[in-house]
Amino acid sequence: MDEAGATPNDVDEDYRVKSEIWRRTRHCSEKELLFLYAVDKEIAMLCERVARQHLQLDLL
Repeated sequence: MDEAGATPNDVDEDYRVKSEIWRRTRHCSEKELLFLYAVDKEIAMLCERVARQHLQLDLL
């Protein structure tokens, strides 16, 4: 059951990414996991902000 628009390669890549995340975090404490989540969320927000800025420049 693939997500809409996902190709088999996308699914394989997603599995590898999830496996790597699990390998790196399976022994983390709850506090460490919360820190990683906060950092990841901050990075995601920064990437989104940069993408929006590029989109605005493309529209000019």
